[in-house]
Amino acid sequence: MIWIPIILSAGFIIGFLLRSALFDMHQNADVDYAAWTTLLLTLVTAITAGVIYWQGTQLKKQLELQTLTELYKEWNCKEMRKARCAACSVLPFDYSSDILNFDDKRLNKTEGVLEFLERIASYYKEKVLTIDLVWETIGFYIERYFHYTRVAIPEIRRRWKDVNLYEDIELLYKELMKMNIARRHTKGDSASTIETIEKQFDDEIDEFKKAECQWKVG
Repeated sequence: MIWIPIILSAGFIIGFLLRSALFDMHQNADVDYAAWTTLLLTLVTAITAGVIYWQGTQLKKQLELQTLTELYKEWNCKEMRKARCAACSVLPFDYSSDILNFDDKRLNKTEGVLEFLERIASYYKEKVLTIDLVWETIGFYIERYFHYTRVAIPEIRRRWKDVNLYEDIELLYKELMKMNIARRHTKGDSASTIETIEKQFDDEIDEFKKAECQWKVG
């Protein structure tokens, strides 16, 4: 909304200059018409550019809110609720094991949620969504689901022979963790690190699984 007072102020200036130009024309026959015309055209062009930019930012915000609204609605629909609970049913993965036995059924349940969150991460990467809006809405789930399932991602990549799978969500996770740490520091928790936050996630996994399945339907 910062452009509104700027545009109004510019309009006032143009009006003042136009009034001054007309007064000079009336009082002075030798007035430089070309200079006044150039000045007025420059101001009009600047205001037009400002209006176009402001409209562009408003459209971008509208698109962002509309996109996230649709994604959030899908995230909480009946099918996705079931998929989230199914993914939680195979958690936690054994981080300490040298050889993790991933069967297709277990990986499929994991992929059901990761695919959706990867889509959100891709929207962020393409600047359709901002990090602040992602954080405020679905960042809580992205952080936890990625952390809980990250050990399965290399196996999924091997299975599909695609090393690029889930790159976007991996990058978004890092950005969200940076924001998480920064916000905790501003609230007095200066001891927070990636390690301490991930330890918190691990300690909360049973509570998280229970919460994700409390909406289980069908």
